[in-house]
Amino acid sequence: QQQQQSTQNNSARTDATATSKSHNHRPHTPPPNKPAAAGSRSSGKGNDASNNNKADIVPQSPTPPPPAKPSSYALAMSRMIEMNADMQFAYARLMMLEVEHQRVQARLGALEKLSENNNI
Repeated sequence: QQQQQSTQNNSARTDATATSKSHNHRPHTPPPNKPAAAGSRSSGKGNDASNNNKADIVPQSPTPPPPAKPSSYALAMSRMIEMNADMQFAYARLMMLEVEHQRVQARLGALEKLSENNNI
């Protein structure tokens, strides 16, 4: 009798677990504010909408800090570089004027020689 009772109890337990498993055939859909659990199955209907909402939210990129005033060293370097460029330009202009002066002197010398030759 004990064996019959134990087999009946075992079969009753098996039936109970089978019925409890058959009731869980529907997947659990999480509420919209909570993410899905790792082991839950989804039908794809509820999660698509929540995934779309997540895709619509784009985090704001951090804004850069306002620009700082240049240091005194940076100001001095920039002034020195600008003065150096101005001096190079002035030197190039001086060289151009000296070449032009030499040309004018050569022309004057040629004209003086012509005038001397015509006066003879």
